[in-house]
Amino acid sequence: MISLLSAGFSRLFRNLAFRIATVIMAFMPVMSTLLSYADKNTPREPLDGVYNSGLSVIWIIIGAFVPLFIGQDYDEKTMNNRIMAGHSRASIYLADYIVTLTGAVFMQAVAVIAGSAVAIPLFGMYRETVLSFAVDQFFVVCIMAAYTAIAQLITTVISSKNYALDVSMVVALALFIAGNAVFDNVCKLRTKAQQENIAVTELVGENSAKDIMFWSLPASQSDMLLGGGVPEKSGRMICTDLAAVVFFTAAGMFVFRRKDIK
Repeated sequence: MISLLSAGFSRLFRNLAFRIATVIMAFMPVMSTLLSYADKNTPREPLDGVYNSGLSVIWIIIGAFVPLFIGQDYDEKTMNNRIMAGHSRASIYLADYIVTLTGAVFMQAVAVIAGSAVAIPLFGMYRETVLSFAVDQFFVVCIMAAYTAIAQLITTVISSKNYALDVSMVVALALFIAGNAVFDNVCKLRTKAQQENIAVTELVGENSAKDIMFWSLPASQSDMLLGGGVPEKSGRMICTDLAAVVFFTAAGMFVFRRKDIK
């Protein structure tokens, strides 16, 4: 496993798709900060959470980066070489997952650094606590882990890697649209419940399909984080993301162990 990870990380930092994705992730918080600075109506106060702006595009970045990175192994016959070298398929699959997820985490770290380098001089030091920041970033990693597991499963199931890229991005787009639609709808219903002074559960039933999607879909979770603060059902969100990672990774390993690698 160590040799697989070492080779994987070496390829990661030489991968063009990874470099472009990292630049895009770094650009998002910088752009958000500069737009806020240009808007004279924006209060000149610390921009807590601005470094999470990349969450608005992370779905398409991971949806494209994972198939491109793993697909390169198939195109260059590296996948065959690793199997012939005696590495188990389970270790190969897990190593690819760890490398691609680490790549996504690295992108977010770069976004935090780039965003902070611009936001702090212009708006002052963040007011959120270190603990709040750490919890917030843990949620970000969980969301990226779920997206990565889904993208890797799609890349494994579909033999044509060009087609896998298209399907991965379409699925990521569908999850993004569904998550945002549910988030917007539930937020409107919550506002309505507050205005009418009634319980939110009267409009959005506890454990209803809409309630489950609201807390479970990666895009909806991203919207919560972008809104600031720690979500009220954070434990449920984390468990959902981790369950998705386990399920999609297990499914991907099952397919990969039985796949005819050409």
